[in-house]
Parts: sequence; C-alpha cells; structure tokens
Amino acid sequence: MGPPTSADSPGQSGARSAERRSSSPPASSKQGKREGSARLSPREKDGLGQGPSSPAAGLGVSLAAEAAAGPGIAVALLLVAAWWAANGSLGFMVPALRQALAFSLLLIGILLATGRRIETYREFWERMVGGLGAFLSFLIGSAWGGELGRSWALVAAAGCLAITTRDPANRAVLHAVQVALALGSLYLTGLYTWPIFWHIVNLFSVVWGDLAGKLAGTPLRLGPTFAAIELPLVIGVIAICWLRWRGAKVLHLLAAPLVILLFHTAYLAILAWVPHFVAKLPPPPPVGSLEEYTPPAWTWAGFLRRALPWSMPLGAAIGHLIILWVVLRLSLAADVEGSGGEVGKEQIVSATSSGTASLPQRGSLRQLGPLSRLLEIGLKGRADPAPPIAPMAWVGLVGAVLIAVSLFQPLTRVPEGITVVAWKGGFLRHEVAESSDTLEMGSWGGLPLLFAGWGSRFLLSENLSAEDLRQAHIVLVVHPDKPWPEDQVRRLHDYLARGGRMLFIGGYHFREEDRTSQFQQLLKPLGLDIPFETTLAVGRAREQTFAFAYHPVLLGREKVIGKPPWGDGASLRLSWNWQPLVWARWAWGDPGTDALLTGTANFDPGEQLGDLIVAAETRFGKGRVIVWANSEIITDHNLMRHYALLGRLVSYLGSDLSPPGRGWRGILLGGGLLLLAVSFLRVSAPVLCELGAVALVALVLVHQINVRSQPVYVPDGRLHPQWNNVVAIDLGHLNHGSLSPWSPDGWGAFQLLLLRCGFLPVGVECLSWETLSRAGMLISVAPQRPFSSGEQVAVRKLLEEGGTFIALVGADRSAAVRPFLRQLGLDPGLFPVPVGVPDIEPEPMGCIHTFYRAGNVEYDSEVLFYAAWPIGCDPSEHLIRGKNNLPVAAIRPVGRGRVVLFGDSDFILNTNLEFTRQPTDGRPAHPAF
Repeated sequence: MGPPTSADSPGQSGARSAERRSSSPPASSKQGKREGSARLSPREKDGLGQGPSSPAAGLGVSLAAEAAAGPGIAVALLLVAAWWAANGSLGFMVPALRQALAFSLLLIGILLATGRRIETYREFWERMVGGLGAFLSFLIGSAWGGELGRSWALVAAAGCLAITTRDPANRAVLHAVQVALALGSLYLTGLYTWPIFWHIVNLFSVVWGDLAGKLAGTPLRLGPTFAAIELPLVIGVIAICWLRWRGAKVLHLLAAPLVILLFHTAYLAILAWVPHFVAKLPPPPPVGSLEEYTPPAWTWAGFLRRALPWSMPLGAAIGHLIILWVVLRLSLAADVEGSGGEVGKEQIVSATSSGTASLPQRGSLRQLGPLSRLLEIGLKGRADPAPPIAPMAWVGLVGAVLIAVSLFQPLTRVPEGITVVAWKGGFLRHEVAESSDTLEMGSWGGLPLLFAGWGSRFLLSENLSAEDLRQAHIVLVVHPDKPWPEDQVRRLHDYLARGGRMLFIGGYHFREEDRTSQFQQLLKPLGLDIPFETTLAVGRAREQTFAFAYHPVLLGREKVIGKPPWGDGASLRLSWNWQPLVWARWAWGDPGTDALLTGTANFDPGEQLGDLIVAAETRFGKGRVIVWANSEIITDHNLMRHYALLGRLVSYLGSDLSPPGRGWRGILLGGGLLLLAVSFLRVSAPVLCELGAVALVALVLVHQINVRSQPVYVPDGRLHPQWNNVVAIDLGHLNHGSLSPWSPDGWGAFQLLLLRCGFLPVGVECLSWETLSRAGMLISVAPQRPFSSGEQVAVRKLLEEGGTFIALVGADRSAAVRPFLRQLGLDPGLFPVPVGVPDIEPEPMGCIHTFYRAGNVEYDSEVLFYAAWPIGCDPSEHLIRGKNNLPVAAIRPVGRGRVVLFGDSDFILNTNLEFTRQPTDGRPAHPAF
C-alpha cells in the first residue's frame, strides 16, 4: 500500500494530523536534521518518514498494516527462493532448469515490487530503475560471472528492490533479505574458493548429520549439499535482523533461530529415514525386452523412488519459507493488535531515520558508499560536505578488493616445452586398443600424439628411475595394479619433496587374477585415501551432478569440451591439507564395485550421501600433487572431449601458480570474506546495495579475465613430422551424436579408429581460423545450427591451404548446412521438401552394405552405411554408390584441399561402426575404409 492520498476520509486525515502533532520531533532533533533535509522535496521527506503523509505520521493506517498489505513479505520469499534455486539448494536440477526457475521467481518479485499504484513520475522512474537494475544484475551475473556470479547477482538485485521501496516496514524486510543473501553469498564464496572453509563446513555437516541420525535411530553420513546449511543460514539472518530492528525481546530473538534449527534437524532426521521408506515402496515393474519395450505406467511409488532423496532439500526449503512467513506475519499481527502498532512502528521508523542503524534510507543520502559519493560529486560538479561516506563502506570495499585479488589467477601458459614422464604400468593400456572388445578399462595410447602436438615430450618409464625423474617436469601415474618396490616409492616422494609435480589418475578398485588396485602405498603418506566404494550419481552418469571449485584448471572457455569427466567411479577421502577440486553433489557412495558389474544399486543407511570428492590437490614438500579418481580424463575414447582439461592440468602443474585458497591468496581471501561480513551487518541498505554491486562487478571482471586469458589448447598438427595429423571434430553446432563415448550414437569407436591410423581427434566448438589453422582435417556430423559467415570463411581458408572438410549429413538433417555445402559444389538433398520448393524429394536407402575401390588399388573394399541418402554431385566426383547406382559419398577438390560428403548422419557413430554387423555376418565392415 502506498502513501495516503486525498481520497482518504476526513476522519483519517484528522487522525493523521493529530498523529503528526503528537509525534513531531523535539527542537533539538529538528536542528540536527535541518541541514540534511533542507534541500529535500516534500515527496522525498515523505520517504524519510518526515513528510505530511509519511507512515510515521499516520495513525489511521499503521506501519504494520502497510507492510501486511504491501508486497514486502511476498517479494522477500521470492528473492530467497530465487537465490536458493540459482545456487542449487532446492535439490537436484539440471543447470538450465535451475536458472530458469531462479529467473522466473526474480521476475515475479520484480513485478510485485514495482507494479503497485504509482502516483508521481518520480515514483515511476524510481521503480523502473530499481526493477531494471535487479533484472540486469541477474542477467550479467548469470551470463558472465559463473557460479559465484549468479549468487552475487541476486544480492545486487535484492539491493535494487530494497532501496526503491517507499514504506519503511517493507523496506526493512527487503533489507533483511539483502543482508541474508549477502552473508549466504559469502558462505558459498568461501565454500568454492577457500579449502579450509570447505573442510570446516564439511565437518559441521558430518557432525550435524550424525546428531540427526542418532535422534532418528539410523546412521546418516552427508556433506554440505544435503546438510543444506545455506537454508537455515539465510532464514535465520532474516528473522534475527527483522526482530532486532523491531526491538523484540531477547527471548523472541532466541526463539526464532531455535525453531529454525529444530526444524532443520527434523529435516535431517527424516532424510536419514529415506532409505527405509524407499525400501518399503512397491518394487518397480520388470522391464521387458528392448524390442518390445513400452514405458511403464506412472505410479506414486515410481515417482517417490526417483525423487528421494534427491528432492529432499526442496521440502526443507519450503518448510523454511513457511517459518519465515509465519515469523514476519506474526510480528506484524502483534503490531496491529497491540496498541495500534505503536511499538513496532516507532522502533522501525526511529531506526530508519538513524544515521547509524543498519536500515535503508530511501530519499536521503545520509550515508553513502565511496562510489556513490564520487558519483554525486561528479553530477553536482562540487564536493558537498553532506552526506558523509559510511565508514564501514570502506571496510567492505577493501574486502571486495581483497577477494578479487585472491581470485585473480589467469592461466596464460600453453603446455609447450614440458616433459612428462609416465609410469609404464597400471590397469589401463598404454597403447591404443584394437577395438572396443579389447578395451578393458581403457587405453591412453593417444597421449604421445597429443603432447607432441603441444610441443612437449611424453616419455614412458618402467620404474621411474632417478635419471627419468631428473628430466621430468611432471610425473604421470595411472592406476597402479601391483605393489611398488620401496625404493621406487621413496624416489617419487623425494622427487615431490624437492619441488616435483605429479598427476595421479586413480579409479574404482579392481581385481583381476594377480592384479589389484594399489593406492595406499603411494597416496597414504600424502594424506589421501581412495576407499573401496563406487560413486553413483543420480540418473547415472550425469554431468550436472558435479560441482567445481574456483580453480584455474576448471575455468575453461568451452561449453562442451574441456569439462571434467563424469560417470561412475571412485571417490577420495581427504585430510585437511588437501583442496577439493571436483565433487559429486548429487551422488552417493556405494560400498564395493558390485554396482558397476550388476548395473543396480540402492542408497542404504549409513552410506555417504552427497559431496563425494573425485579430484583434489595438495602440496607435498615443495612439490604439488593432483589426484583424479576417474581415469576417463586420459582415455583414448574420451580424448577429443577432455584434451583441453588435460592441457590446463599440464599447464598449471608446469607453472608456479598457486590455487586461490592457499598461501598468501588464502590469507587475502579469508580477510576479504571477514571484512565484507562485518560491513554487511553494519551498513545501511544503499551502501549494502553498492557493496553487493561492487562485489558482483569485481567477480565478473576477474572471472572473465581468468577465462579469456587462457590459450587455445588445440594441438598443432603442423608439428607432426610427416603430415598434419590433427582431426578437428565439430561439436559446436548442435551436431548429431552423443558425447557419451560408448552409447549407440557415441564417438568412441571412431576415435580409436583415428588414433590407430596416427590421427589425433580433438573436439572444437568454434570454427575460427585460430583453431582450424592447427588442423589438417575438419569433420562435421549433421550440424543443426548453420555456420556463421566467419566460420564459413575459416573453412574455405582451410580448404585453400590444402585441408580436408568432411561432412556427414543425411537429407533428413541437412537444412542447416545445405546452403554452405551447395556453395562448395555438393548437395546433400533435403527431406522433407517444403511446400512450394521445386526440389525433388530424395528417397532414403536405409542400411546398405556396398563396395568401393580406392584410386590407387586394384581391389574392392566393403563399407557399411546405417541410414544412407542419395546426394547430388558431378559424376566425376562419385566416391561410393548405393541403390540404383546413386551416389552416397562424393569427393570434390576445392582450392588445394578437398570436400567430402557422406549422405549418412550415422556413418562414423558407434551404431554403425560397432553395433550394426548383421549385413556383414557379424564382422566389422570398416577396418580398410
């Protein structure tokens, strides 16, 4: 409800006049306020509680009643829910859904806060500026700030809405939300950047979970994700700030946090009982054969089995929002019912008008931040002695600068001139597997080709001799399968203590005849253990279940490639000197490895729930060690996707950079977090809004510098002594195929095929000349997004320089790339043909087994197409013909290079290379091709 207008009844107007006369400030206070408010308009004074229609001067409608009728509580609940959604505190959701939910909640809050009755143009512009500022803050933080930027964006958005709200009570509610979200963002910043803080929070989560488990009579082991400490933290800060500013009694101040803690403990106790509840649900119906598979009917039992325990934080968040709503409504109801609301009104208005209180002051610049003060001086052209800069604003500004400096860590070095010595042993093969049938646990035979493309050396060592270690910048150890000699272990530890670097690739525990996983011998002296359990993610192998620390290795520019490997694997148990790098938020640790063999597993009581570490870093002496619990990061069938991440690992280990939360960076980070926390509790709403905006801008700038300063990690095929062996595979145009290497439409078999032939497959998202100049061949599989004009120029330049462009496009998937291919002289056709287009609709050929003859041999070779379509080309350019002697593959010279078109979008995917063998009597049809 806005300020009263002339439409008020005469009785109300008279009551308001009496209220103004009885509540007018004494002469001494008037003298002190005269200088600060002499230049304010009546409307501005109204916002301060000094005007003729201010809430402080009205008796007919109390302050509490205004807040009850206004949108303050609803906007507060929406902002808190949006902040939780943006930070993944509402249970397992894919990132796109989280951001859409957060944006929707924020947009509703903006509409509620700005969509009330508007009486003047000034009020209209104030609300529009506040709403637009909240919208832009979230947009900037989400697009360019990473995970931390999204959190701080909502702090700035809450500040924009708080300082443009007129009535003091609603302004106080939003300011309390602003303080709570700021402290919550500091909590998340410390969790993702400061290792010691992560260990403290994890320990607190374990203790709280143990306590709840004992109360429930069943064990509970969990990490920070399911402990959901940010839920009671935010709600508790809002409740305490609101009650304290109202002048509540000490008993009430203690009662609200106690209720919140008891409710959260009850949530954890219920969480401990989830495995028992799920076990009592009816079993799912049996799954029939894939050929006759029909989706099962929806049932409540199936829904609960999929939703629990992953959606339990959502229930806890709803309960906390209800508690917050009850606290705010009950306090406002007490104001209305008791003495006309005079006590609460006087407390809030008095605090609002105070220059030292931690409440917003709309319409008055009694306290400014340094940047606002400079802006005011710049607009007025002179330095006005009033208003002063809030002293704590300087403290907060210094804290924001310290955090930004500690996180500023651009990784600019390329992995060039680095010698990597790899131990020649372990479960994984160090040569490329012949086929998926002989793959076993994986192979890493493509690493020598990758390091050669970076201009580095990759050496194999039988026993890591002293001579080998002397020339090593980095030592690579992959999943040991036998005990090491003691002198070999001692040599490696001495090498690390003198300043050496090691990348250790582990995995889940494995046993085969006389070979078994050996981790303890090498890692236990470093303070790390790989337990005998399997990390199982919700939905099985979803990338969205993982969280990443703010670390140079994990800040890639890529959206598809260069991401940490995901899937079922091992986990790490860390001591306090280790820094977590990657952890599975939405996963649990299943004892043993039976889940990998049987494909079934259930979450049982006492198993670790959430936050299983899969990668970590530590210092050992003067050296540095990174341990990765998933071997997919180096395997050949994942090389085209993870090469950029491996390049950042090698560059980081080969440099002198330190992680953000260690050494002097850790001191600056801890000091900055502490200074910001203190200032947030002591400054007014405008200053807090400014500090939130400064923190957001600083994080966005630092994040963008850290990300964009990284070099291109595509290896340079021109360094190959015989030919350009780099094959760039287009992954940036919604291409057909799966990034899961051994799914039916995956790329695993094709990557092994290229590596066995001496080629190096690398995925690329942007077809710039900087990238394509390093490759001798570009392959694009059914792109569903057209090439940009700049990308077309880069592809043409590749052809002019003698490169090869291979497009695998059926007529049913050719709409996006067909215009460009026709410019190059080849036509994949179009199906279906739109109405009014004169093209002839091609007829699909289906799965065909045919033969072709290369130009330099005198025999025919067989080739298999999975879903062939005829293509258009000159007869002299035919490469392979299908049914009715129509061409299904063609090659055409362009410049010094060649364009090759296959009329089959599945030609190089697993479904054709590995899983379709009936037409060839069970034999693979492509080895010669």
